[in-house]
Parts: sequence; structure tokens; C-alpha cells
Amino acid sequence: MTRERRNAPEPTRGERVRRRLVQQPELELTDEELRALADEGIDPDDVRRVARERPDALEASDHDRDTARDDLEGLASESDEY
Repeated sequence: MTRERRNAPEPTRGERVRRRLVQQPELELTDEELRALADEGIDPDDVRRVARERPDALEASDHDRDTARDDLEGLASESDEY
């Protein structure tokens, strides 16, 4: 677990949403949280698309298949690269 700085600035809404994504693998986001991610450069339509997509059943076993959390973290890391 990482240490929190004393008198650290308040996290942005986007940072709070990202923390929740890390803490909870399967998470339903509110419209406000989707807007917060959009403020961080993540397209809410991409988040919705990732949430709705069903991976191909023959693609991988249940243990090897990416979760919704993995997909959302991928979107977050893509936005960090830009």
C-alpha cells in the first residue's frame, strides 16, 4: 500500500474514479464518474463500449480472459500516454 502525503492536494474527480477502479474489479460507473474520466481525457463512449463488449467465448479460458477492470485500466493507461 502506498503512503499518503501529509497535506496532499485533494484528488481530482478523475483520480478518485481511478482509485475506485483499482479497488473494485467490477464496478458500475455513474454519469458523473464518466464525466470525471472524460475530464482526464478518457472518452466515456469508449468506457461504455468496453463495458458492453463481450469477449469471444473461444478466445481464452475464463482464467486467462481480461476483465472489465483490465479493459478500463487499459483505457486509462492509453490516455496517460498522450
